Parts: sequence; structure tokens; C-alpha cells
Amino acid sequence: MDKFTLTNKKNWDERAELHFRSEDYGVKNFLAGKSTLRPIELKEMGSVKGKKLLHLHCHFGPGNMREAVDMCVVY
Repeated sequence: MDKFTLTNKKNWDERAELHFRSEDYGVKNFLAGKSTLRPIELKEMGSVKGKKLLHLHCHFGPGNMREAVDMCVVY
């Protein structure tokens, strides 16, 4: 990898680690099998059972992963 790519990767790896440990992302709930999405998000999204979901977020996406485990296929 070139210097720019390595620097960018290091930056994102550090951010992901900080966010993974943050209470804001609900990782503990995710690991416990609970949804990490807020009630308003679940209501607005509606049922995704049997559907495909494209994960466009450039993060580690615990909300989308939980939904994948529960209801749909996430790409």
C-alpha cells in the first residue's frame, strides 16, 4: 500500500476501535443478541424480513449486522 492508503487505513482502524468501545454504538447489546437500532429507526425501516439490505455506512455497522442476524441478508 502507498503512504496515503496506509495513513488512511491507520486512521480508520483507530476510529473503529474507539467507536467499538464506545457505549454510543451498543456493542454490548449487539453481542448480547439485542438490536442496536433505536425505536424510531426500527419504526421508520419497517420489517426487512426476507429482504436484502445494502450496508452503505463506512463503519463497522453493528446495527446492520444485528438485522442481518435477525431478519435479512446484508451486503
